[in-house]
Amino acid sequence: MHYPSDVLAGMVIGWAAAMLVTHLGASWIDRLVSLLSRISDPLLKPIWDRIPSRAPAPYSRRLETERPPTTRGPAVADPLASI
Repeated sequence: MHYPSDVLAGMVIGWAAAMLVTHLGASWIDRLVSLLSRISDPLLKPIWDRIPSRAPAPYSRRLETERPPTTRGPAVADPLASI
């Protein structure tokens, strides 16, 4: 059985540790994430580009005054149409 003061002391120590890590360690973690991103992003880009839901929108960078092309890509067959 824990005394209420033990539980309270644990909460204070946990809160203090979380504040220490998030405030003092934030710049170190940002540098680490930046370094790892420079390594992993070029390796994973070909994989992410093949996932249809992650593909960029076809006209996202066009100006509103430009007209989109009138033809679309090849038709894709519906895989559930034969069921």
